[in-house]
Amino acid sequence: MKKRAFSFLLLPFLVACSESHELFPFGEEVDREKPYVLFRSFHSEGEDYEQMLPSLSSEVALDLLKNGECLSLFLEAKTCEACKDIFPTFKEVSKELNIETFSMTSKEAKKLLSYFPFLEKTTFSKGTPGWYLLTQNKVQEVLYGTTRDKEALKRKIKTTFFEFVSLYNAYRIDSFEIWNEKNKDFSTPTLIVDRSDSESGLLFKRDALPFFEKNKKPFFILDTSFFEECEQTAIKEFFIKDEKSYPIRFKNSYISFQEAPSYFNSLLE
Repeated sequence: MKKRAFSFLLLPFLVACSESHELFPFGEEVDREKPYVLFRSFHSEGEDYEQMLPSLSSEVALDLLKNGECLSLFLEAKTCEACKDIFPTFKEVSKELNIETFSMTSKEAKKLLSYFPFLEKTTFSKGTPGWYLLTQNKVQEVLYGTTRDKEALKRKIKTTFFEFVSLYNAYRIDSFEIWNEKNKDFSTPTLIVDRSDSESGLLFKRDALPFFEKNKKPFFILDTSFFEECEQTAIKEFFIKDEKSYPIRFKNSYISFQEAPSYFNSLLE
């Protein structure tokens, strides 16, 4: 107990010392002792949450959580003055963390309560702003409400992520703008995930997630769930060759579902 308490007391100091460095350097192995493992993300520039964060419906969130994924959810409302008050702090910290975070309305968040009753005993969906780490059986509050001391708030956010979160070495892309900027020529291997297709969903859960835990090389993910229907069609076209759909593309190479497990293993060598 004393050792654990001592380590916890050191956390704010460790975070403060690393403020000028990336909190989660790319290439570090996933720490499975941390309860939340998240994907990396390139956050969009913007002057509000809507511009910066992809929004998530309760339906898609439920699908992700039941698939065993962890989520970073920021609950906000356009009419929330406290949300506006902490936005500059949120924007600054988000750029340092580079962690995939979704925005969600309180209305959508409340829909999750019937599926996950343990949330009833927390601040989740009770008001805005709220930032939470969530799985299908646990939740960790990152922040709830605002405070005048924004520097203390930044330290609290970083300390929470440092203590509870580890990251996959993979970026999940959620906008065409970022995609065109980062990887429109497929110079980085890219996996498309279509959750409406059972074969695609199985590949992601059975082979891709274990691979991302060990992977130390850049890898991108395009999950069609995060795009509008018209955009989904355009994305899928990038992974079709000779009228056949492929789950992975790297430059002009197309890797089939059958080849994907071996391809993942080859990248770990």
